[in-house]
Amino acid sequence: MTISSLPYLPSSSERNIRIQDSHISHSSEKEIALALSRLDLDLNKRGLINKEDLESIVTEIQKNKTITSSQGLYLIRCCGNLLPEELLEERNNLVQKIWELLLNFEVPLDINHFNSLLRIYLENEHSFNPLRFLSTMIEREIQPDRVTYQRLLIAYTQKGDLEGAKKILNILKHKELVIDYRTYNAIVTGHSMMGDWEGAKSIISSMSAKGLTPDTETYRELLKGYAKFGICFAISSSLENWKKMNVSFSDGDLLAALYKAAVHGHSEAVDILLNRMRKDRDYNRSCVNIILQLVTQRKENEAFKILLSMKPKRTIDDKIVEFCRKLVQTEKNSRAFFIALEAANIFERIELVDPLLNEIRDGGSSANFLGSILASGMQSGGEKKLIDTLRKMAAIRLYPNVQTINKHILPHLAGDSQTLLQKLRSARLSFPVISVALLQKSLASLDFNEAIRITSTFYISMNLRLYEDIATAYVKSQNATGLARLMNSLLPDGEEDETKNEAMELSSQIIGSVLKEICDQTPSGQLEVIEPLLEALKDQGLTISLSVAQFVRDKASEGKMTSAAVDLLAELTSGKLIPVPLNPTPRRLQLATISQVEKNIAKFRTFARERKLDEALAVRKELDAHNVPFSDGLNLLLIDLYGHHGRLDEALDVFSRMHMNPDLIVLPSKIMILSARLLKVGRIDDAIRVLEKLKIDPRVTENIELTRLVNASAIRLMDAAAENGNVETIQKIFDCLEHSKALKMSRALLGSLVKVHVVRDDLDSALDEFDRWTKERRTTPWNTQLAANLIEKDDTTRLDRLMRMNTAVHGEKNSLFDLSLAFLSCQRVRDAKNVLETPGLRIVNSRVDNVCAFYVRRKKIDELENLVKITKNVFNVDRHMLYNHLLAACIKVDDPKRATNVWTLMQEEGDLVPDSGFLRRLGDFLKTKKILVPFSVPPSDQMSS
Repeated sequence: MTISSLPYLPSSSERNIRIQDSHISHSSEKEIALALSRLDLDLNKRGLINKEDLESIVTEIQKNKTITSSQGLYLIRCCGNLLPEELLEERNNLVQKIWELLLNFEVPLDINHFNSLLRIYLENEHSFNPLRFLSTMIEREIQPDRVTYQRLLIAYTQKGDLEGAKKILNILKHKELVIDYRTYNAIVTGHSMMGDWEGAKSIISSMSAKGLTPDTETYRELLKGYAKFGICFAISSSLENWKKMNVSFSDGDLLAALYKAAVHGHSEAVDILLNRMRKDRDYNRSCVNIILQLVTQRKENEAFKILLSMKPKRTIDDKIVEFCRKLVQTEKNSRAFFIALEAANIFERIELVDPLLNEIRDGGSSANFLGSILASGMQSGGEKKLIDTLRKMAAIRLYPNVQTINKHILPHLAGDSQTLLQKLRSARLSFPVISVALLQKSLASLDFNEAIRITSTFYISMNLRLYEDIATAYVKSQNATGLARLMNSLLPDGEEDETKNEAMELSSQIIGSVLKEICDQTPSGQLEVIEPLLEALKDQGLTISLSVAQFVRDKASEGKMTSAAVDLLAELTSGKLIPVPLNPTPRRLQLATISQVEKNIAKFRTFARERKLDEALAVRKELDAHNVPFSDGLNLLLIDLYGHHGRLDEALDVFSRMHMNPDLIVLPSKIMILSARLLKVGRIDDAIRVLEKLKIDPRVTENIELTRLVNASAIRLMDAAAENGNVETIQKIFDCLEHSKALKMSRALLGSLVKVHVVRDDLDSALDEFDRWTKERRTTPWNTQLAANLIEKDDTTRLDRLMRMNTAVHGEKNSLFDLSLAFLSCQRVRDAKNVLETPGLRIVNSRVDNVCAFYVRRKKIDELENLVKITKNVFNVDRHMLYNHLLAACIKVDDPKRATNVWTLMQEEGDLVPDSGFLRRLGDFLKTKKILVPFSVPPSDQMSS
């Protein structure tokens, strides 16, 4: 059965309606979604799926009469080459069965479903009428897109029907759709399948004439034609010629040609192609699929040849993970995963990193797992080793919770709360977690004074566990005064009405929760335990609500409420008590005066941030009239405001007066901004003098955002100095930054020391400077930009020197990736592609991710599109990640046409299925632009396979 014979397809309006059977339970839908997820997991592991698993899902769908649009799309895509063990006829029967299900259940269908069905027809060599398929789509109000026409064109050319292909070409021209590489490649396929070599070569020549350089896929189609007809001489000679043209075939390309030779009985051609295999990382998996397909075609001898060519596999990744897990579970080596992770990095077993990290993270949800790691840290090196272990855990985003800190960390660290805080912060634990852990530690030791110091220093977010711990500490110690003072310390202080009201509400909440916990822990004799606490709460001036008072009465034994307890509850609920300050301070100015001062300070801050100089100075004059001293923060705002308006003398004057205090520490970024402004107007000496005031700021080391701000300011300062082309000046600035130790010297900072020579067009000095840092610090500053500069000048000699230095630091693989990025930045796409297709080259996805994120930030869509294109055949590159970045870039530049093309490109790639998140982002963007969305947007709660 073909699409034209199907009985019914919903109209455009009907497709927007999802029919649901009222008798279908939610659990059935969930079971189907989970089954699809398991199928997808199996696919990711093996590269293929089992027909029985697929059929069982289809049976479940038939039984429950429920399937979503995206699930249907996924099932269609499973019926082609992902079933290599099945005959082509069986695969076709299965996809037709799924298609009928979608129609019968009136599932919303869009162009994605039709394009996927077309692709499966092509993979299964299904015989159908492309024009009838097209007319059926149009009748059903489904508008074909570029992918549709390309696949219809391939349907003709696979059969060698060039007349039919011309009809599709005419439609493409009539609709003014882009005729790109894929279109020409399809025509080359048509000529090659007919054995028309001259016709194929003439198409390739016409591509070049139209400015389209034939790519690997173009020549692959010609190679498949030679293989189909067993022309061994043409195979060998063409591969040699193409190699000289820098056309590089992947194992997958050669296996596709080998398959053609095998199914048409050309054993000698199979041998030639097998000898040309590069046997890259994914070779064995690709071989498995081809072997299974050949076996179904009764070509066992050729399949066995491929089997013998497969590489012997190293220790299976799953085995390494399994052994590590057993070592941890049997307590033979609790650090097994960390050791394996370190070894994987050393020996460049990149494929092992993710499973090991997943095990570490998964194990991190278990206190026992974390405890075993931390205990091993103690056993093998004391405090230092424990802190080092915590840092390694933080590096992979594995953080212990409060319970783990109390059980496995704090018992092994010495010092008071402040010392413990510093140690744990050095291990990159967060303030909230540390503070709660320290509070629980002090409560466990019944030390209320230490608990009060902690709550007075840090903001504590109260929770049920803390209320339980506070109640337990009181029940054990009976220290009513200590507990009352602790609850007082948890309240906000202040004299204004709003603050008072907030304190009273919070007081009732905290005290009520603690009292309830105390009552729960003392089922008998509750009044004897609570009454001393009520007295202490009154002494601290704390308030409770009427509901809490009633709770106390209810909990007290019948008839045992003493008159003293009744009087205490009356006072505590009167609202007349004022909390006693824990640290009494001298009486402040009158509230009215303070209120006006605070309003003026707020005005000054607002004007300063809005760059309104005159208004800010007027407010400052008012503050001076009231003898209100300017804080360092306000002075820094004033310096920035003066600098923005070019009044640098006034800015320097305020800066100098501030630094009359020798202990003053100014945020480094503020100093760098002022220095950069002075540098911009040529006041080099003043800029250097300002930088000499740089000091280490503890706030920066404790705050990631501040660290980034300081680093960014330093980079901008150094870059501005480099643009001036003055080598002596930039060296002085660098020396100031380095000697201050206010920040770490990064590769980006060092890059300006190389860039300054390039600005002066002194490339030899630039390379010498680059060489200096590769030897002194094992880093490669301004590497890609320097390479791009040399590429643009066609300076191969210096480029070769640069590559040797870069390789000495990063190794050949990383250096080649850097070189490909340099070629991309120069629009030398072909050269970049050739570099990435170097045999044995493996790209780390995290590096690609960082590069893509950089392109998105800088709105470099052309470079990003080219990166997506040239990495198509590169092993292990996350294509979904690339396309998500490309979509983000199109949305960032507000280009809906380009964004829609990203979706089309994913379809053209064939093996990619846009996930629901991608489709929702694109769909939402197109809707905001009032553009028709060409696919069904999945709901936000839909489970994606």
